[in-house]
Amino acid sequence: MEHLPSLTLHYFTYKACGDKWRLPLEIHQAYGMVIVLEGEAHYRIDGKVHRVGEGEYLCTRPGMEREGFTSGMVCAAFDFDLVSPSFDPGLVTRFRKTEALTRLLREFQFEWLGRAPGYKLKCSGVFLLILHELQYGGSSGDSYHAERIKRYILEHLSEPIRVESIAASLGLSTVYCGALFRRSQGMTIAHFVNRIRVQKAAAILEEGGSVSETAALCGFNDVYYFSRIFKKFMGVSPSRWSWCCHPPPPLLSRKPYRVAILRPRVKIIYSALNRNPA
Repeated sequence: MEHLPSLTLHYFTYKACGDKWRLPLEIHQAYGMVIVLEGEAHYRIDGKVHRVGEGEYLCTRPGMEREGFTSGMVCAAFDFDLVSPSFDPGLVTRFRKTEALTRLLREFQFEWLGRAPGYKLKCSGVFLLILHELQYGGSSGDSYHAERIKRYILEHLSEPIRVESIAASLGLSTVYCGALFRRSQGMTIAHFVNRIRVQKAAAILEEGGSVSETAALCGFNDVYYFSRIFKKFMGVSPSRWSWCCHPPPPLLSRKPYRVAILRPRVKIIYSALNRNPA
């Protein structure tokens, strides 16, 4: 079972800070993140000074001692608690300022200030997307295009998917499209498509879908080809996977009854066939 992140947001601000801004010395009991969008700031963390410039973010852990000052910066700052095995940030980390990150920060600010019904849930979701964008988004041109390729695949998973169609939709050449995906992700587009389709198929089979229906829903026109690809990734056939998820009811309750009825009849027939005539 996969465990989703557990998040609690305590504080947010998006502002421009002048040269008179100071963060007083404090021991923070939550994660503190400052994303510097323009300018720079200096933070003293556990007695050591760190410069955080444009295109970098600072993330302090609970229990760290911190204070800060700036000569001028524009930043977004969050205080939060987060339990997630995949969240392991450095103290000062570089990031690429993408359109997606700018949009997510604006969306978070809108929801946080608006405080409409359900805003906490919406803000939690947007903040996790911000973290993902900071850690994984826009690290290179290849990565950017690879994410666009993945999105196309996920949106057309039940349809025939060809590299030529993906490349045309993204305005890339076919050769470049396949090469950059393999360079960025360490696998071919075809391998990624099959892996995602098999993952979706496994979930459908677990819910009781038939093998033929599952194959069609996941973009496989040939059931035998689907079975071969499924076994390649999962180690068992689709029917075996379905059987393991939904085993038939045990027959133990009926077995004694069958034995009790059949065995005397077998004995009687056997005795009759081997009985010597008088």
